Formats: sequence, structure tokens, C-alpha cells
Amino acid sequence: MFVATRESPPASAPRSLRWVTMADTSHTQTSSLDFRPILRDLTDSVLEVRRTLRDAILAVLPPGAEFTSRQIADALGLDKTSGWRCLRVATIADVAGILGSLPRGRGWSKILDALERA
Repeated sequence: MFVATRESPPASAPRSLRWVTMADTSHTQTSSLDFRPILRDLTDSVLEVRRTLRDAILAVLPPGAEFTSRQIADALGLDKTSGWRCLRVATIADVAGILGSLPRGRGWSKILDALERA
């Protein structure tokens, strides 16, 4: 556990705590950062991942197949969790939802390998 203080820790402070002395910054001015261009780029990239994944899945699904996690998992030879993640990423409209549903490192490897095999 870290405890932040502007002063040195008291002599009676427990040794189990890690003390971080912070400089007094009340007199300094900070410039505001404009994150809008970064967020626009992130949004565009995430939506491009969604579109590309959706197109790749549609290309592998048999004609007339339903767009479900089970169909995706079966068509790609994936487990149901990976199929569910693919479905979520391919169908969610908001960027935060897509980011929350993205597979992690090994999951992405499995999905990309399956798409290359299909």
C-alpha cells in the first residue's frame, strides 16, 4: 500500500507502508492536453477492426448460416468463448463495448490462425 503525503512520514509510521513524498504543485499551472485527435484515431481504428473482423467472419460462414457465436465458433474451429468474443466485437456499436470484448493476446492468435485456415 502506498500513502502519498506532502511531508516526510512521521517517525511513528508503520514500516509496512510505502511513503511517497509529493512535491507541492498548487502554485504551478498545467496546460490542458487535447485528447480529441487521439480519441478520433482510436475510434477509427477500433471501428476498422470491427468491420474487418465482421467481413472476415461473413466470408467464412456457410451461406444461410445465422450470425451467432456457435456458428462462428463452429465455422472457425474455435471454442465457444472465442466465438462469443468474435460475435461481440463484430456486432457491438460502441467503441467502449468493442474494447471490452476484444480477445486478449493468445485469444487473438487463435482467432487469426483460424481465419487464415478457413
